[in-house]
Amino acid sequence: MSEVRQKYDTPALRSACHRVRASYQFCRVRKATASEPMMGDLPESRLSPFTYTGIDYFGPFVVVDGRKTQKR
Repeated sequence: MSEVRQKYDTPALRSACHRVRASYQFCRVRKATASEPMMGDLPESRLSPFTYTGIDYFGPFVVVDGRKTQKR
């Protein structure tokens, strides 16, 4: 847009560039984001082994405090 504005005085240049970018396939592919796959509910038979299971955490945890990371 800056190069076009140096040579020409084009009204509504921003919207024209937006229309061109929206129709240009390379720009659409580059701007695309991957979608998160939807997951269904797990069946009860797969959940039952973890009903009576516990996890004991031991050791230092890395905690973010502002910009610093600290072990606690």
